[in-house]
Amino acid sequence: MISRLALPAAVSRAAIWRYIWSTASLTGGLVGHTVGLVILAKALGPEQFGLLTIVATASNLGLVWCGLGSSETMRRLIARDRSVYAEAAGHAVTLLIVTGLAASLIVTSVLAGYVSLSPSHAANLAAISLLVVSNIVLFSWTSVAEQILLAHDEVTGANIINMGSGLARAAMVAVACLIFGVVDIKTYAYWHFGYYLAISLYCAAAVARYGWPRICILRGELMRGLTISFASLFIMLRQNADVLALSAVASPTVVGIYAVARRIVGTASVVSSSLDRLVYTSFARAGRNGPAATLALARHYVIYAGALCLAASVALYVLAPLVPLIFSQSYAGSVPLVRVLSWTILLTSLQFLASDALNACDRHEARLAAEVSGGLIGVAALAGLAYAFGLDGIVASIYVAGCAVVCTLWATLVVLARRSQTAEAVAVSNAGNIYLA
Repeated sequence: MISRLALPAAVSRAAIWRYIWSTASLTGGLVGHTVGLVILAKALGPEQFGLLTIVATASNLGLVWCGLGSSETMRRLIARDRSVYAEAAGHAVTLLIVTGLAASLIVTSVLAGYVSLSPSHAANLAAISLLVVSNIVLFSWTSVAEQILLAHDEVTGANIINMGSGLARAAMVAVACLIFGVVDIKTYAYWHFGYYLAISLYCAAAVARYGWPRICILRGELMRGLTISFASLFIMLRQNADVLALSAVASPTVVGIYAVARRIVGTASVVSSSLDRLVYTSFARAGRNGPAATLALARHYVIYAGALCLAASVALYVLAPLVPLIFSQSYAGSVPLVRVLSWTILLTSLQFLASDALNACDRHEARLAAEVSGGLIGVAALAGLAYAFGLDGIVASIYVAGCAVVCTLWATLVVLARRSQTAEAVAVSNAGNIYLA
């Protein structure tokens, strides 16, 4: 079966240009986000920026339940058969609205009793609500719209959303902070919500040509979506547990300095994100042939991912001293953190490839088991190292957790691929014996 899957020995010129264009668009979007981040971090200062990070981190925990993994389901189904668009997109939109609003309500209620953005209870609740709804519901919709375009091979349209949203955010932050003098989160929340509302309306217009989604629930995809959400929850916990742990033992100022370092490293991860968003459609098509086919693709792409991520990590390490010059001397403590965390980009890329390979061949339960196993190791490492070594322990636990998840995901993929090949060989052998008989 795997022999019938075309794996190019060399990357075609068209594929290279697609990757360059995808990376350029993501980079453009991230440059916009970064410019906005710089302006916002300077205007708010470490303490207010630390509070904003806490709200964003809590929102991320709610984000994993928004849609219940239906975005991946939708892209996989449409990539295989575009005639199911109305049902697949309707499934995603229906779940997004229901679960997104529920998650927003829960996260807002929790944050309202923990974070104080204003002396007024009403103003505090309003600011938190606007931030949370933007980060969960509206952000999820922009992601769904992007997946719709990518499933139809409209890479240019998806790239425009990425680049345009980043540049628009930079413009919004510049106008809010530099022209209107916004210096606190409770005021910025209204600008943040307005920006996401405008982007969401643009996304709706961008996918309108494919027709109206049919409001429905694909029950057969619910369990797969739930496994994706649970796996995403462990990923999100692993990626954000450091901020939550730090916010419990350190001041918002320290959280803000640490958050800037994490955001910079996250921005540099564009090199792996760009590759990942382009290759998933290929994974979805190869997934019809089982895990052996997707493993072959993952091994093929890991070479390019490794080279790209290594170059990004080296560049990040070398350029880290520029952080105080860009963000102000208040964030000088971010420099050593950026350098230490810069090498995590490769771990993230390896996780993406293995996760895509498992999802694409419909092995969602196996992926969940691998994510949970690696996540539990990461949580244990975070608890122990953070208690023993504080911030240094938190940083070390990021590497422990990352390596654990990479190992469990790839080991799971390899085992499933070998089992499928063995089963296929047995089937062929039995068929031959029947023929000879």
